[in-house]
Amino acid sequence: MSLPNNLNTILKSLKKAFQYPIFTEIEMAYDGVSYTTGNMNYEITITSTLKLFNQSKGSPKASLKEEKSFSNLRKAFNF
Repeated sequence: MSLPNNLNTILKSLKKAFQYPIFTEIEMAYDGVSYTTGNMNYEITITSTLKLFNQSKGSPKASLKEEKSFSNLRKAFNF
């Protein structure tokens, strides 16, 4: 399996871990290349540092596509 395929699998798994995965996008910058699950909203983003053997190798980011509101949740979950 290739690095891009492995990272895309990791990104999808990370996305599922968030409270609102349908409203969340994940981006991973690794060795100068960026991989993402969709369009990032950089206004609402959390970020971390990816270290391998104590060396910085990249930075995962998570963002919300839009502000969460009750009406948006109703649309998403059809209730």
